[in-house]
Amino acid sequence: MMFDAQGTPMRLLPWVGDSGTPCYLSTDDPGGRMSRLADEVETDLLESAQYVLREARALLAETGVGTRELRFTGTRLAESLQDALRIAESRGYRLAPALTRAEAEEATAGAAGPGAGIGGA
Repeated sequence: MMFDAQGTPMRLLPWVGDSGTPCYLSTDDPGGRMSRLADEVETDLLESAQYVLREARALLAETGVGTRELRFTGTRLAESLQDALRIAESRGYRLAPALTRAEAEEATAGAAGPGAGIGGA
């Protein structure tokens, strides 16, 4: 969880910056323009993930599927999972009771256990 200069928790956005780093929103208005945009993007990403999963299941039910199709499908599934996990993390922060900066840092440090960071961002 990130905090702004006033110590207010910032919202983890459902997209990343050009270098792949997380983007955060500092606002006191959860119904503001950027918050609504983030909500819409989250909805679009989750709907896309549902579509990818549906299509992947159909592909896996077929016989004689080639390596290229399986690799493509696996890549799309991994991307969708990454998006869904980012959204879950963001929503979890917003559902959790307000933590102090020290409590949040302690919780984040404890969460980085074995296997943390495997496979990229």
